[in-house]
Amino acid sequence: MNKYYYKVEQTSNLHRDLEYTFFIKGQFMQERNEEISNLVGIEDLASKAAYDFHGGLLINEAYADEIDDKHFIKKEQELDGRIFKQFKKSSSYFKKWNDFINENNLTHVIRMQSLNFLVFVYDLTGAIEFITYNDTFYLEAKTEQDNNALIPITERELLEMKLVMSKGKEAS
Repeated sequence: MNKYYYKVEQTSNLHRDLEYTFFIKGQFMQERNEEISNLVGIEDLASKAAYDFHGGLLINEAYADEIDDKHFIKKEQELDGRIFKQFKKSSSYFKKWNDFINENNLTHVIRMQSLNFLVFVYDLTGAIEFITYNDTFYLEAKTEQDNNALIPITERELLEMKLVMSKGKEAS
């Protein structure tokens, strides 16, 4: 079975959006926790909440008893082994959250944090694996990719990078 190997061009939109997916994940919630918490009306929201790539606001089930059940949809979601309840779009909590997202132009940030959405947007196909090393993204795929942001490399180049990466982990 053939495999294809690529390095993502650092000046490309794909690289920029992969940074959202791998490195930025929710930092704006930590950085602006007090502001968002006061606005939405939930104390320390950043430690209790999460959001999906559609912009939906979720709260850890452990803290959901602080809020009346009428604000949640019935279906619960599991993220990183924890159960979350999702706010209804008609909920005052969601409306305040949504206003904050729109006023601060964070919709793109949230969407790009979903790897599945990103793969769809950039028309990447088949089984793919991303590897990050030294602020560079590499891609290993079972099907050939047709994207200008991907620079084809050899399997040897990828294995050499992985070797250097593993030596760096051993040294730490």
